[in-house]
Amino acid sequence: MEGIIAAVLLIGGGLATLQTASVSTGLPFAFVLLISVYSLHVGFSQETYVENAVKRAVSTAKEGYRVQEAVTSAIENGEDTPSN
Repeated sequence: MEGIIAAVLLIGGGLATLQTASVSTGLPFAFVLLISVYSLHVGFSQETYVENAVKRAVSTAKEGYRVQEAVTSAIENGEDTPSN
């Protein structure tokens, strides 16, 4: 079917008509691709932001766990009582 349309356009209006029809049908798809690329850029930027936030949260949690572990160890070993 596409071949018949191309042949009719080529016979009826020449090569310029065929080129114009090709460009006019491809242009909306180009806009869709540009929007897709922009969406990917925004998504990857957000992913990087979230990844950094998670790394900071994990680092803070590890530090908090170390403090809690040190306090628990000190209490268990009796280091919280004053020496006489």
